[in-house]
Amino acid sequence: MDQNQKGSLDTKKQPKNINNDLRFTNKVVKDGLRNVASHHVESFNYAMDKCLPRINQYMLTAEVTKPEKSDIGYSFNKMSIWFEDFELRTPERSGVNSSILKNEIKGSDNSKMYPYECRMRSLTYSAPLYATVARKFDKEPEERVTMCLGDLPVMVTSKFCNLNGLDEDQLAKKKEDGYEFGGYFIINGNERIIRMLIMNKRNYPIAF
Repeated sequence: MDQNQKGSLDTKKQPKNINNDLRFTNKVVKDGLRNVASHHVESFNYAMDKCLPRINQYMLTAEVTKPEKSDIGYSFNKMSIWFEDFELRTPERSGVNSSILKNEIKGSDNSKMYPYECRMRSLTYSAPLYATVARKFDKEPEERVTMCLGDLPVMVTSKFCNLNGLDEDQLAKKKEDGYEFGGYFIINGNERIIRMLIMNKRNYPIAF
């Protein structure tokens, strides 16, 4: 039985005019395919690292002033509320932020949510978005509290993804492809990507 019958590729019978640089080799996968979605990942990281904190600069302070005539007994004359900071954390399983959960369980590998689990369970790969809210009554000292505003979808392999920084062996242990390059979201178990170019449908009337 020759090599072709065994299922392997006989390189001797390959055409000589094929450029080795164009073949689907491990070098092409590592150096080429992993950079295919790098612009998506870098854009998401920039939006969360740079743009998200800048939101505070454009959010006005909410002020509540005691009306001159009111049947309600206000304990203050003026109250101010504003956001100070936003923080996007890494994806976690539901219930991890519960107060009854032990501290040693939080942050462990068992509490982390991975893309494979979201695909299998038809879940959205998302992370909690926390905000620091400050308030002040009249001339009293300011009070601050950190609260969760909700979950925000996380791009796979971004710096907020639990797969970030893993090598090929570690990715395989998390049931991911060793050459996973990310750049997409997982919404309700389905992989979704942001299209860089959107074309109108052909032969489809559009009214403005």
